[in-house]
Amino acid sequence: MKYVKLTGWGNNKNHLIPLKSINSFTEEDKYTMVRLDNGTVINVQESFSMVEEILDLAGAQVYDADDVENLQAQIDAYEEMEADRFAIGDDELPF
Repeated sequence: MKYVKLTGWGNNKNHLIPLKSINSFTEEDKYTMVRLDNGTVINVQESFSMVEEILDLAGAQVYDADDVENLQAQIDAYEEMEADRFAIGDDELPF
């Protein structure tokens, strides 16, 4: 099991958090809020971008709206390419 080590905002204690239990994280004014699957919230000193980097190093894949749009564009381009590949002209036989 993979863990990430984050520093508590109020108490400066280290928290080892199982990667698979992180549900979401939110950037607040002075800390980053990490919400776990069980509903627990841990406020940490690390910045939002640092938490993203740590998750990336731990092997987590974090996606945002831009990633979804890019993936959809790739899928659309692939489907169009496949449709063109199997298209036949009016004067061609399909075999």
